[in-house]
Amino acid sequence: MGRKMPDQLTDRDYQTLMFIHRYMFALVFEEVPSRIFNAPYINTMLNNMEKVIKNKLDVKKLSIYSGHDTNVVPLLVFYNLTSAECLKKQWMGQTVTGNCAVPIPFASNLFFELHQDDKNSSQYFVKMRYNGNYFNLCGKNSTECLFDEFALKSRNYLLDFDKECGNKQSDYPVQR
Repeated sequence: MGRKMPDQLTDRDYQTLMFIHRYMFALVFEEVPSRIFNAPYINTMLNNMEKVIKNKLDVKKLSIYSGHDTNVVPLLVFYNLTSAECLKKQWMGQTVTGNCAVPIPFASNLFFELHQDDKNSSQYFVKMRYNGNYFNLCGKNSTECLFDEFALKSRNYLLDFDKECGNKQSDYPVQR
């Protein structure tokens, strides 16, 4: 932003550096780190969605959280929207099956949407949109996941933030 790239840096060099950056970012947050790091946010989000479903969340229709790439990438990894393995395959020109979002272009955004089913008003489902694109959820070939399944899978996969970090008192208890 405003600084000239070194003359000897080729476009291929730049693309390689960007691949390494994205690959390492996804690798750092794979498995256990994403399961710990996301616990406070995901529990809060799921609790708010449950309040909406039970009509106990005042008049709030939208919750906005602002974060950094270090907040978004763990969520992408946690919900299988990307992985170090798929990014590596993509870079190598190999076939990638499933989700493989590129983390994390400038001004990236991630939306968790709670929808009420038009045909069955007691059913709710979740959709996730990353940088304008919907992604498959819950291990299915569908961009919609029933809320109960989404919440159960999310909570069962999370690790207890406070327990893993050795905190004696919890502001973010994991609910199962």
